[in-house]
Amino acid sequence: MSDTLNIVAIQEASAPAVLIEEAAREVPEIIHAPATPVPGLEYTTLVAEAMPLTTTASPFIQAGNGVDATDAVFSNRSFPLFPIEERVEVLLNEAGNADPEALLTKKAKLIVKAKMMQLGYALFAGTLATKQSDAPNIQGVNAVCALTGQVVKCGGTTASKQSSAYLMRFDPDDGIHWVVGNDGQFELSEIREGLLTGANDKRADGIYRTIRGHVGLAWEVKHAAVRLANINIANDTKPLTMDWINDGIGAFPEGYTPNMLLMNNVGYQGLTTDLQGVTRNADGTPNVWIPSIPVPGGSADVYATASIPRTQAVVS
Repeated sequence: MSDTLNIVAIQEASAPAVLIEEAAREVPEIIHAPATPVPGLEYTTLVAEAMPLTTTASPFIQAGNGVDATDAVFSNRSFPLFPIEERVEVLLNEAGNADPEALLTKKAKLIVKAKMMQLGYALFAGTLATKQSDAPNIQGVNAVCALTGQVVKCGGTTASKQSSAYLMRFDPDDGIHWVVGNDGQFELSEIREGLLTGANDKRADGIYRTIRGHVGLAWEVKHAAVRLANINIANDTKPLTMDWINDGIGAFPEGYTPNMLLMNNVGYQGLTTDLQGVTRNADGTPNVWIPSIPVPGGSADVYATASIPRTQAVVS
């Protein structure tokens, strides 16, 4: 996966690339998942709805015989790209002795980080548009896994102290990938001056700039993710373990494996304890890092992400 472009790489070292890279360090699915640049605002592809069947019959035939046709099932699907836009503002009277432009940069980093976490959250939970003013309706991993039956229940309940982890195949050809419009570029406006609205709803002089882009999520294969649901994060009675992960790997179609395992920090703590038999640091964080786990034919990178909530009620 390191050989494929990601959202940061396709920015060509532009100012937005620096902001996004710094912001997305805690959201590895932004940096490490591949991204496809497209010129327009829509991405059309053939999605594999069913994988070719495998049988235990002999692959050989007698000379002069024919064979039955074996095929994968594809459907033509279009994935829309949705606008992302944030405006960063600094009132001149709030900067104090600091450089207003330096404060603008600090604010931009925090705001872009929050936006990347929201984008990561939409990857898993999706969004539901109930009225025109809501965010666009994006079908996330949870919804697709429910449709394909690729959900492994990890023994917990659906109480508020449960969460989920995800085995995923990120690949621009046969997996999940981001799609970025405008040939993959985010735009960062020049710093402008103007009258801005203060905390008291009154106007004051200030500076501002806007970052905008178009991003979507595309599936090349319908069965590209498995959700490991109902992980107990309250008292570790049902933590994430390799047994649950192996069940998830087995839920993928034959000959098709994940290349990334994503979870939140608490899910990672349980996995660390299971694999290494170690205790936690005084602050509760794991004291060893597990970079990957074995999967058939290779390995899957392991990442803890800030975009997976710690409550099952949110991710269900």
